[in-house]
Amino acid sequence: MKIALIAPHIFMWDKVLKDNIFAPGDQAILLADGLVSRGNEVTLYSAGPVRTKARNVHIDLQSIEEEVKKHGNLPELIKSDIETFRKLFKVIKLEILAMAFAQSEKFDILHVYITNGHEGPIFSQGLKRPILFTLHDSFKLNFPNPESYKLIKNVKFSAISDNQRSQIPELNIVGTVQNGIETDKFLYKGKPDKYFLSYGRIIKPKGVHHAINVCKKTGENLKIAGLHYEGHGGDNYWSTKVEPHIDQKQISYAGYIKGQINKNKIFGKAKALLFPIEWEEPFGLVLLEANACGTPVIAFNRGSVPEIIKNGINGFVVKNEKEMIEKMAIIDTIDRNKCREYVEKNFTVEKMVDGYEKLYTRIIGS
Repeated sequence: MKIALIAPHIFMWDKVLKDNIFAPGDQAILLADGLVSRGNEVTLYSAGPVRTKARNVHIDLQSIEEEVKKHGNLPELIKSDIETFRKLFKVIKLEILAMAFAQSEKFDILHVYITNGHEGPIFSQGLKRPILFTLHDSFKLNFPNPESYKLIKNVKFSAISDNQRSQIPELNIVGTVQNGIETDKFLYKGKPDKYFLSYGRIIKPKGVHHAINVCKKTGENLKIAGLHYEGHGGDNYWSTKVEPHIDQKQISYAGYIKGQINKNKIFGKAKALLFPIEWEEPFGLVLLEANACGTPVIAFNRGSVPEIIKNGINGFVVKNEKEMIEKMAIIDTIDRNKCREYVEKNFTVEKMVDGYEKLYTRIIGS
């Protein structure tokens, strides 16, 4: 198949990806490379150059880089001038979509793998090729009038979890393909150290404060790893709910973890990953990464969590802090080897690529 894989996002270039948490970007590259390895002709459209086996087409970012340099770097721009960031984000998104759509007849199918907002589906109305949109956030936030998209005959959507799919049954969602990881990059560790782990973006919806609470109540050690966004758009979650509790003894902050070796260490040595989210997260990739290192997960029953975590096998699904504390006490009953095996069986890149290939074939055939 000739496939256009489109990732219209400002973070979608190596210079930015390496210093930011942006799972959809990493997944897009894994999908592109997986499709190429199966003999497909893939063109990956991105903001800037990315390392991929696919043919990579990107826009001219000179003017964007000049604007970013005025603020130092992209994170500082987001922090100091969110409106300018939003304008640049939209310009980049529209330019990538326009470039890909203009070349649409070169392909059998177009797949906008990172969908933000309604512009893509609307602007695709005149295309003569089928087009698939995948969203990594909430459908409700991006498509307030889902029934209107049924009028665009060539546009179809795919979800990354059944929970995400259930949010808007009116949308023309033709399949669910869950994310996958390169399990061979994650090292299994059978015997953990004496700490629990909170890993990811340090924002209120991720519930880091719940992880702090349960560890303080139980006397357990907690390591927090990830980026905080203090001052970004008025955010003060870090300074009010997290930082005051950090003593670098019981509650410690490891910063943003760079490199696979360091990620393996912090995951593999944890007794469990605590994932007390406060929102309907479509897919928690960090759950797979922890499991691949043999680390079980204790997570709140929100979003796609029950699709990924199976009680007593690779962790526990709980309702609240009280239940989380109860499961922390019996976390040693989880066989860490079974955690690894569960990911290898259900959440590999190969399985994800299989899912999209089958979906493309079905869409093209219809």
